[in-house]
Amino acid sequence: RRRTRRSLPAMHATTRAAVAARHSAGRAWRAAACQRALSSAAQGLVNVDYQQQPAGEVAVVTMARNPVNSLSGELINELWGAIRRVEDEGRVNGMVLASSAKAFSAGLDLSEVYQRDEAHFKRFWLDFEQLWSTLYLSPLATVAAIESHAIAGGSVLALACDFRVVADSDSLKMGLTEAQLGMVCPRWLQTMCARTVGDRNAEYLLQRGAVINPAEALSYGFVDEAVPKESVMERALAELNTLIAVPPRARAAHKRQQRAYVSAMAGADSAEELWQDLRSAECRAQLDKAMAGLKGKKK
Repeated sequence: RRRTRRSLPAMHATTRAAVAARHSAGRAWRAAACQRALSSAAQGLVNVDYQQQPAGEVAVVTMARNPVNSLSGELINELWGAIRRVEDEGRVNGMVLASSAKAFSAGLDLSEVYQRDEAHFKRFWLDFEQLWSTLYLSPLATVAAIESHAIAGGSVLALACDFRVVADSDSLKMGLTEAQLGMVCPRWLQTMCARTVGDRNAEYLLQRGAVINPAEALSYGFVDEAVPKESVMERALAELNTLIAVPPRARAAHKRQQRAYVSAMAGADSAEELWQDLRSAECRAQLDKAMAGLKGKKK
């Protein structure tokens, strides 16, 4: 059984001046993140496997932070470093993003944002934005192989890929759930979501912080295919073969020109907006509840 999405997302124009400003503002924290990625690589939170496919060699980049790939600073930087190394080696033109844990990713590690000072939070958030932007604009063709839950930040990583294949299981959950925590999704995330599922669907999903199953995700255009779990990687690789068969320079240029203005929304202003959001009484109260719930599960 294989189900495919109903329609393609709309295309948008590039704002080159904004892109240039985004890149200039990000140089300092990008260099710092590079050093953190190198230091975290030894922790083995991300594995890279190269496979020969009919259209050429590809990389399978697998997140491996048990139990549910919560996006800690270490995982974020190691994943960013792995993607950059695959890009820089020039060995392949495509990659699958996958997971060996119980979830594709359960989202941000809340301990990185809960009751943290401004300096820690902003460094963490800029690192996450750098990971997202690198994946979103990557010259590599990218396919997300989603065999288990992809909540909040997990859905962000999936949406950043060019194509998404999900396991067709009613128990699997996806969604941008930030509103449930009293948080406002950054502008770039709202825009990426709207480009993917359409403006009205994005409003519906984001305002509710909706948690959706694969059938719902497919109907909204949040994913591209829903297949049995045992077929997810096979279908992800099949789609990747289709993508890398396209002349890579032209394919990558289309991606960057269509997406660069969204990436330009990330950076210092985005981090400041979210920092102010986290300081609100509403957000603090919701985070208190969430952290208490997590502590209760560990007992």
